[in-house]
Amino acid sequence: AAGDERREPTRGVQLFRNTRTHLEFTPEGAAILRNAPRPFCIVSVVGPTRTGKSALIGRCFAQPASFDVGGDLFSKTSGVWISDTPTMMEVGEGEGKRAVAVYVVDTEGFHGVLQRTTQSFEANMFAVVCLMSSVVIYNSRAPLDARDVERLRTFATATAIVRDELCARGMGEVEQLRKPSLVWAVQNMNFKLLDAALARLDAERSLAESAEEPVASGGEAAPTKKPRADSPSNADLAKLAKALLRAPPLTDAAAAEQAGSADGQEGEAEAGEAGEQPVDAIAQIFGHVQLHPLHAPHHDDEVLADLSLAEDSQLSPAYVRDTAQLRRKCARRLAAVSMGGTELSGEALYWHLERWQLEGRVDVPEPNVAAAIVEAKLRRACAVLVHGYADMAASPPAPVEGAEREVAPHLAKGAHLELDVATLALLAEPREALAGRLVQKKKKIIC
Repeated sequence: AAGDERREPTRGVQLFRNTRTHLEFTPEGAAILRNAPRPFCIVSVVGPTRTGKSALIGRCFAQPASFDVGGDLFSKTSGVWISDTPTMMEVGEGEGKRAVAVYVVDTEGFHGVLQRTTQSFEANMFAVVCLMSSVVIYNSRAPLDARDVERLRTFATATAIVRDELCARGMGEVEQLRKPSLVWAVQNMNFKLLDAALARLDAERSLAESAEEPVASGGEAAPTKKPRADSPSNADLAKLAKALLRAPPLTDAAAAEQAGSADGQEGEAEAGEAGEQPVDAIAQIFGHVQLHPLHAPHHDDEVLADLSLAEDSQLSPAYVRDTAQLRRKCARRLAAVSMGGTELSGEALYWHLERWQLEGRVDVPEPNVAAAIVEAKLRRACAVLVHGYADMAASPPAPVEGAEREVAPHLAKGAHLELDVATLALLAEPREALAGRLVQKKKKIIC
């Protein structure tokens, strides 16, 4: 269990400034990190713009108004911000319990209106946050869709690329960092729909299990619907997280083991701890994955416009309870910043981050509508060529000495098809570098 020792007034200080493509330490923020008492750890929040990140992280770990909150449709937070004063919390169990200084990190939202960031900056920011944090809260709003999962997977992939690049440049110590835990916080969740989704997962799992088990002599028994608590258990949320990340569902035994308690409400059930691991890059970067839904904080637009100023008594009791549970979930995963089992000082982490963010940057191409149209046309042209070439290869004409070589029937008079099978296969691949490869290979297509 984890508990508070004290909570001092805090304010947010910019740690990294936004340079459009990468991060750059600010003097004041660097001084806070370099003077961090040992042991210390960091809890960070990332996610799309205007989803309540600053208000949520402040209410959970500092004070609601610790970080500036936007009061309109545009992003308020710029770059990466850190609390100037840590919150002292007791972490660990039994004899290993001790006080640890917890710093809170707030980040600029992804894909904001009048966007001040680039995809390169967002990817690099996500990577640096993962490298320095014990817990990363990925904040989004319901309803969830494929874009939420794809965005999370894309940033995790970019972080994996950064780690690989650092190792290739002789900074293999990055692999000795403890993997952070990911807590996916979904605000404004409709719990009735959530319950229906969990019931659907239960039904699908029961159907799969019944198909594997022999039917008793008395005939097939009607499935019984399991009663649900007012709030979903951590075991149920672990199953849903796995389903969202396209991982196989947990077995009942694994879910019970992860729940860690009789009712499952305060257990340690998450993807990545028991049973199958989360899939692809998410498993490479995060040691544990949890889903945490939150009720809507209020239904009055005036209150929601500046949630950081609202007292708990003004907000929905369910939302206040959800934020307290989120704090406890994160607290269970807190661990002092360490590398290879050795705890790092704030000064050491600062110099590691300074080197890592300079040597391990990733460059992500910005979306370009004109380029996408050209690429689509090139793909279509290549597909037509491949189809024509396949037709010709299926029934090749008998060679006649001195006769002109036939071309695909769909090509205009005077067109030339001088591409071998390997080149056609290469061109047919749906990659963004298609046009570049055409120029590089100096192939000419006339059609």
